[in-house]
Amino acid sequence: MGRVFGKKSEKLTEAHASETTASETAPSSGTGSTAAGAASRTGTPKTAETGPAEQSPRERRHPQEKKGAPTPTRREREAARKRPLVTNDPKEARRQRREARAAEAEKVRESFKTGDERYLPPKHRGANRRLVRKVVDERFRIPEIMIFVLLPFVILSLVLSTNMEVQKAISNIFMAFILLVAVEVFLCVRSLRKRQAETGTERQRGDVFYVIERIIMFRKFRTPAVGV
Repeated sequence: MGRVFGKKSEKLTEAHASETTASETAPSSGTGSTAAGAASRTGTPKTAETGPAEQSPRERRHPQEKKGAPTPTRREREAARKRPLVTNDPKEARRQRREARAAEAEKVRESFKTGDERYLPPKHRGANRRLVRKVVDERFRIPEIMIFVLLPFVILSLVLSTNMEVQKAISNIFMAFILLVAVEVFLCVRSLRKRQAETGTERQRGDVFYVIERIIMFRKFRTPAVGV
């Protein structure tokens, strides 16, 4: 019995070996199928189907195309590395601070002329402040000439200090002018409140003082300038 089973197993082994040899030596159906089978076994995608790999911007640039900026020379790179971020010279540091302050002050002066709110002081910024300036500047206001009335009043008070009747008359005139200024400020503030309600502009604290500060200033001396 053992010999019979041994012979059968030897026959099966020989048959299996012959089938394997035949499958290896048999011609393939085509180059494409062989490549596809190899690609499927190894897991590597075909180049023809997937296309070339994505190139970097440096590789995609045409050889004759100019770069965005010239390449710095070695001397320029060394100078940039040696240049300190903060100077150690006190005089140079003070000079740089003075220049920075002067540049900032120049920007503020220009903003008073152009109305650029990026450089205006905080109290002049915002839609409400622009509305206040517009209401005050829209027509002539009596307080504008206050500086031209105050100066003669002081001079006459000093020169005619011995004449009580003249002093009394000058004082009465000056008080009447102050009364007119108060009435003008009241009317201007009331017009401002009405305009704020019509436009839906939110009020700010200090609007009345802002009106007084601007209305008593001569038109050409106002900051920001009239109309901005």
